[in-house]
Amino acid sequence: MEGSDREDETGLDYFFGKGMKIMKIAFWSNTHGLCCNTTQLGIISIWYALQRPDAHCVIMENHKNLFGISRMLYRPIASESQIYYRYGGLGTLMRHLGKGDMSLLEMEFMAERFVGERLMYFPIGADMGPEQLDYYLERDLRRLFLLLDKRIDHTWIDTSPSACTTRAILNAADGVVVSLSQNRIVLDNLFSNHRELHKKAFYIIGNYEADSDLTKDEIVSLYGLSNDRVAVIPHDAGMMDAISKGTLIPYIMQAFHCEVHEKGFEMARALRDAMDAFFCWLGDEEETHIDEKGVSGYPAMVAEGNIKRYPSFVAENGVNRYNVHPGNRFCNSRESIGMQQG
Repeated sequence: MEGSDREDETGLDYFFGKGMKIMKIAFWSNTHGLCCNTTQLGIISIWYALQRPDAHCVIMENHKNLFGISRMLYRPIASESQIYYRYGGLGTLMRHLGKGDMSLLEMEFMAERFVGERLMYFPIGADMGPEQLDYYLERDLRRLFLLLDKRIDHTWIDTSPSACTTRAILNAADGVVVSLSQNRIVLDNLFSNHRELHKKAFYIIGNYEADSDLTKDEIVSLYGLSNDRVAVIPHDAGMMDAISKGTLIPYIMQAFHCEVHEKGFEMARALRDAMDAFFCWLGDEEETHIDEKGVSGYPAMVAEGNIKRYPSFVAENGVNRYNVHPGNRFCNSRESIGMQQG
């Protein structure tokens, strides 16, 4: 879809990309928790926002999850309900979409923005419970995608194997990132019952252990997969700590900029390899190269600055400050989104 064919909204061209290929991707696994499905979405979306300053990506989930997207992006807060049940977000968006009174400009205020505002996240909002969200998503999924497709380059959705709307999302998606484990029972179940996803799937083995009997090569051979459509993200204690602390963005930034002789370089290299394979599958051939100086190929606007100088990620009293748009009336302060310091 060309930019000239898109609906024009004053002020949105600054935020939304124009004229790029639209790609809707579902992140899915056939079991809860074991395959690190939400983690894969978080890593890939943050890395993509760093590598592609000309693109914009929306991420969301179709279910409530104690260790969901919010937990990775925000430092832990007192109440779980403060993360999932705020006014705004996907719940409010779907309610207004069902009434037919949601514009692109209004949609801007339902999201939280990160990584130079190139990464948009729709949390599950305060005015809709899980069953209602399932109902509205099932009824208005096509309408939601049509609205997002007018301006957004990529829409990526974390899906639950048990949510009612997951099947509809998988069918509507242009591609599916299938999260794998190194558990033979889980893998046998996946490839026995869900082969229809194979033609549009990219596979990621999360929490990967190289010493397991089920290595990547063994999984590729056993289930007849294409090697270039299978990536691994190794287990890393530092990454697990970042996820539990809500500091995945600075962790990925550090890995993105990591130089050869710095601590964590092997994990940075592994992430680079996984991202290169994903971008190739996505159709974005721009790779991140690691040479004797470290990681290169990232945008000049990122490369020119030190992480500590990057205003969106400056730590104040030990709290990571992320790039929340000052015009967002639902999240223009930490207090308004339940992220009090202390």
